[in-house]
Amino acid sequence: MKFIVTLCLGILISIKGYAKCGNCGLIVYPSADSISQNSLFMLEGILESQKIIHALNKDYPIYLESEGNKIPLKVVEVNTGLYGKSQAILKPYKLLEKGKYYELQIDNLDERERKFFNKYPYDNKISWVVKDIECKETPVFVKQPSFIDSEFVQFGCGPAVHANFRVQTKGESLLLYKTEFVSLETRIKTTFYLMGDKSGTLKVGHGMCNGAFNFKKEGKYKVRFSLLDFSGNENKTWTDWVIFDSPFLSLE
Repeated sequence: MKFIVTLCLGILISIKGYAKCGNCGLIVYPSADSISQNSLFMLEGILESQKIIHALNKDYPIYLESEGNKIPLKVVEVNTGLYGKSQAILKPYKLLEKGKYYELQIDNLDERERKFFNKYPYDNKISWVVKDIECKETPVFVKQPSFIDSEFVQFGCGPAVHANFRVQTKGESLLLYKTEFVSLETRIKTTFYLMGDKSGTLKVGHGMCNGAFNFKKEGKYKVRFSLLDFSGNENKTWTDWVIFDSPFLSLE
């Protein structure tokens, strides 16, 4: 098993890492400036902001706004991670109009919560223009996912720990990987949507401050994946399970 260990010793790096460890935050996806007419949205809350995710359209109405008109967003799914992160998948109640700008709004946020409400990567202009027609192609896996390696990166306020997987997919729209994560010791299942990178690597674990999944110091885990894109096209067929060791075991 290939194992990567990166130790950040520089004072400036540590300070920068610590500064990013806030105790709240709301991040909106997709990060692109343009979306399709049938776009979905994803909102993630970290640490204290998780309560907002679980109270959307109850204590915190959420909607798109364009030219003074509001389009409510339906909460399709809510997932709670194992390391201080929760997420909601959101769908407009009607098709968006091509050529219009839409801004995402959440009512009843306090001043501090609104300060940390951003579109990834940390852009406080949470708006999009509708440019594309409806995307209707169902995403598919070209090959079964495979384990690559484990990764442990020590930052100023904690480690980032991941198991990395190779994923090869085909689809028109930006993809979300629905991930089922199971501890073989406890049999507890956790579900969370992840986003891959351009290299085809999917990181399963957590960053230095928060994340979807967590590992014990030893033990085995298994994961499998299905696909959903930001245009709402879903492939519910699960991949095969992939079994792997806790990344911490490779430190020994």
